Order: sequence, then structure tokens, then C-alpha cells
Amino acid sequence: MESYLLAITIGVIFLTTIIGPVWRRRTRDRCLRSFDGSKIVLVENDGKHVWGRLCIYATGFELLYDQPQEDEDGISKYSYIRYQAGYSTIRALWRYPDEMTPEEKRRRAKLIRLCGSPPLYARLWRWWRNVMGTLRDAFLQTAHTLLGRVVARSASSTFKSQEAQLKNMSSELIDHAANAYEPILERHFGRRVVLELVEGEEVREYVGLLRNYTATFVELADIHHAVQYRLATSERGLRLPGLEVTCVAGGFRLANTTGRKVQVDALAGPDDRTAAGVTVSDKAEILLERGQHQGEITHIEVTYARTADLIAPRTRAVVRHAAGPVSS
Repeated sequence: MESYLLAITIGVIFLTTIIGPVWRRRTRDRCLRSFDGSKIVLVENDGKHVWGRLCIYATGFELLYDQPQEDEDGISKYSYIRYQAGYSTIRALWRYPDEMTPEEKRRRAKLIRLCGSPPLYARLWRWWRNVMGTLRDAFLQTAHTLLGRVVARSASSTFKSQEAQLKNMSSELIDHAANAYEPILERHFGRRVVLELVEGEEVREYVGLLRNYTATFVELADIHHAVQYRLATSERGLRLPGLEVTCVAGGFRLANTTGRKVQVDALAGPDDRTAAGVTVSDKAEILLERGQHQGEITHIEVTYARTADLIAPRTRAVVRHAAGPVSS
């Protein structure tokens, strides 16, 4: 009997050793796939922002900078790499349509339209994928349980020595194959929902179209919210589409071509911050004088509304409410 069990154990180890790496190389997160190739902003848990064009892989992703970033040691950096093991420190991934090319905007509009009113073939494909994913999960969980029982009942030292390896490999397969099918989220797929996202010490709500979800991430599209930025006054600082800062005598000239009003909150430096409270209309410019600000001005704090798409880790984000009527 033990000879048969030993053969089964060897076969399982052989198959999982082959299937595991192949599965990982071919599997890319569905939420991240929708942002692949787009300019995005990565926001870390500590508030750090990283800008770049997203390139995703099965084991993580890479943000390609528009221009090399040089640090204080003179080292030029061309990209930022994040592996799956580091996803837990991500707060959110933001994509802004006003930074897209016309072709990217057309493709995004089509995907949002299909999400809200999917054709029959898309609904059937999603149903089939969920069914197969559920069956796959059930099969892997059953295999995991049976392997545990075989090892537990066997007195063979061979089985005992392989117990840890078997458990690790079966758990690894389950983690990578998890379908994360959620009946509640499926009910609201393609509809507007309210997402609660933990940001530092507070929880903020965002209203958007539930476009996708996986075991790791949840994706919302077409979010309208006010965003605050620290617009750097230096040439190497942050520049936003439609906002241009020019240094002039006595202050700064801010030109607004964003298509919306922009609120100037404050002029800030390393040791001082002076409130501004000025609104700049679209296609207008304003002179921001130093006023009472005595020190160096390194940033101009502005707030304005933008349309955005969001991907957030499910460890920090939860769909809490429906944002529209729900049928019984």
C-alpha cells in the first residue's frame, strides 16, 4: 500500500513542480491587465507617489518613467519595479483619462460602455469563467485535503519527510489559482458602487463603476473626486496636464487650461506654509504673490476635480454600498 502512496506522492511533487511555475508565468492579474500600458500613479501606504507607464508581468509590475530620475548620488533611474510580495504596501493605483492619448481614451470609453451594458457573449464568458474557477477551486481544495490525510495516516518516514514540501506546494497552487468569486460583487458588476479605502488614519469613500475584481485587487472606473497636489516650483518638479507654473518677480504665475476650476490652497516651503484660498477659472491665469511668506517657496498646493480609474488592494478596500437602485 505504501508503495502506491509513495508513487502518488512522487507524481504529485513532479506535477506541481512543473505546473506551478508554468501557471505563475501565464497568470496576470485581471485588474492590473486593464491598466497595462497606461500612465498611472502608484500611491504607497506611506503617501509616496510614483508616476510611470505600467508594464505588468505574472510576478509583479514595472513603472517606466517618462524621463530618467536622478537621485542625490547622481544615479539615473529609468523605472520602478514592484514584485507580488510587496503588494501589501500599495494603497492604490490611479489612472487619469486626461493624461491618455486619443486612442487610449477611445479604448477606455468602449470598455466602460461594455462593462455597463455587456453583450450576450461577454456575459456568457464571465459566467463560464466563474463556473470553471469555482470548480477549479473545489478540486484544488479537495486535493489539498486528501494529501494531508494521506500524509497523516502514513507511518512511512518518506511521507513524513515530504510533508512540509507537499503542504507548501499545494497551498501555493491554491493561492495562485484562486478565483475569488464573490456573489455579492457579481451582483453589482458593471454598476456604480461606493468603495471604502483606508488612507493613512482615515477611511475615504469613492463612487465609481465596479469594473473588475480578483483575489488581490478591486477595480473602479469613472470616479469623480477632488485631488490635492503639491505642484513643485522647480524645473524638475511635478507638472500636471493643464497647469503651468512660471516664476516671475515677486511670486509665481499659474496658468490653468485643465477645463475646470482649480483651487489654490497654499504656498509652501520647507519650514513655512501660507494659505492662499484663490480660485483660478479655466483658461485663466493668476499671479500668486509671496505676501507674508518669508521663506523659500518650493510647492504650490492646489485642488481640483478629476475623473479617474482606481485599482486598490482588497486588504485595504471594500465595496460597502450600492450607488444606485438595486433589484430585489
